[in-house]
Amino acid sequence: MFLKRFTLSKTPEQPLTSTNNNLVSPKKVDYYTEIQHNFLQLFQQKYLTKKHSIKPLLVAWGYYVDSTEFNHESIVNHAIVTERIYQASKSLDTNPEAVSIINKNIPILKGKNNKLDFTDIHALEYITNQMLIGSIEFNFDLMELLSSTAERLLSNCFFMGYHLSDTEYDNLDTAIEICRIGNLSECCFRALEDLSLFYSSNESKINQGNTVIRYLYGASLRKERKLLDSNFDIEYVNNLIYKHKIETLILEDIDIKLSFVKRSIEDLRKANPDYYTSFSRFLNEIFKIYFQKCGLTYMDMF
Repeated sequence: MFLKRFTLSKTPEQPLTSTNNNLVSPKKVDYYTEIQHNFLQLFQQKYLTKKHSIKPLLVAWGYYVDSTEFNHESIVNHAIVTERIYQASKSLDTNPEAVSIINKNIPILKGKNNKLDFTDIHALEYITNQMLIGSIEFNFDLMELLSSTAERLLSNCFFMGYHLSDTEYDNLDTAIEICRIGNLSECCFRALEDLSLFYSSNESKINQGNTVIRYLYGASLRKERKLLDSNFDIEYVNNLIYKHKIETLILEDIDIKLSFVKRSIEDLRKANPDYYTSFSRFLNEIFKIYFQKCGLTYMDMF
């Protein structure tokens, strides 16, 4: 029922190279195997678990946008730090060490590459520093500020990975497209992950920060929003979701976002056909997993 099928134009052929007057095809670069298997294997060995979010993989895919030299050691530590900060920010209310974990990993994320100069890194560092030295008291509002700052910082790990590479950003248009791909993709991942909670046994994890609830607030009547604020009852929430067809609204919005992602990665196809082919495969496989979590069928978009 959902997601139009797009037909990809044929990938342009790479020019032939000459060796001893014999024409040979250039060696293709298998980004998919390198990142999805070799990078991931090293990441899991160092992170010591196979359980992780999508964010480390997005860091790696962003890092290799502009590179054919696979030095996984140079990026895997940044991917691990990204995951540690993400997981710690999700457990601020239950893990006493979460603030310390975030603070300890920020300098590693910044590292020697001063191009990674996002405002939220410095804000996150300042907040956690003040909390650890006891200058400000840890309360619910501060926890919300810390969580939202970490969320903003890690909302575009694909673009962060691109920043961590050695590229000189000669092509500003490409950098803009990379940023757009990351923003839109991670927004879709978040929406689908939040939607999947309504189709699982994890309804207890649903709160007012859930993407579905945000859509619901936008579509609900004023008196319905007041009831949501005063008594967050999951049965009432589900009834409103059905009444206002929130799932349809979310899926239509995702459909639009994915069409923009598809348009943006066309630039990657022109610059590096091998990367485009591998990255398209990655996106299709990941989105299929997220759609299946929601009981939905995904038709290849990229």
